[in-house]
Amino acid sequence: MAGSLSLRYVLAEVRPHGVVSLRVQPQSKARASLRYPSLTSLLGAISYPLAREDGREVVAADGSVEPRSAEFRRLFEHIAAEVVGEGYTYGSLYKINEYYRGKALQAVSALSNTFLYGEQDYRIRILYVLAGGVGEGEARLVERAAWGISRLGSRESVVSVEGVSSGTGRVYESDSVETTFSFEVRDGMAIKGSYELIASPDWRSGPLSDISRAARKRVAYPRGRVRVEGKGLRVFEFEEGVAIL
Repeated sequence: MAGSLSLRYVLAEVRPHGVVSLRVQPQSKARASLRYPSLTSLLGAISYPLAREDGREVVAADGSVEPRSAEFRRLFEHIAAEVVGEGYTYGSLYKINEYYRGKALQAVSALSNTFLYGEQDYRIRILYVLAGGVGEGEARLVERAAWGISRLGSRESVVSVEGVSSGTGRVYESDSVETTFSFEVRDGMAIKGSYELIASPDWRSGPLSDISRAARKRVAYPRGRVRVEGKGLRVFEFEEGVAIL
């Protein structure tokens, strides 16, 4: 095991209220929802309460202005999620009523959409590993903002934060590790166990004003615990679990 270093982390446990809508980008009316939150959704979840702290939460998303989440990227070394319970996607067909001058008109169109419905114990633990240069004051700010997470993904995805913990974990290298948190799949990795793979926009680089054009990373979401083997895996071990950076 190589020498280790320490990094701060904040862990937020959130519970959705009924449904989660995690749209695929670029989105359209009929594309199915993601079953697991993309890394950009996890970054956006905490960026909104972070922006509220300094009163500059409004951003023009016209392609020329970067959202505040781009500014907050420097705070984080790593972002991951652990999904507890299983979610199911169902498509619904909505009837659209039109109103014209106080009079309801017959529906002439329909909108198909897909949402993720979780089981009763469905919850998501979001791990934010802070960058090495983040000071004590900013670490407290991230912890306070984690309590303020109110939605995950699209606007329909209202969530409640049921707990936030923080502390310090150690980073070291290993050739084999077991984890329940999502991780980026890289060449040379061997994964043993059940997981789902999604193409997540890269939250670390590129413009976030239009993530439909952002580079994609292959991210694995374990169903339970998986064993990952590979040369020189960078591991973050903390009180509540283990993640692969």
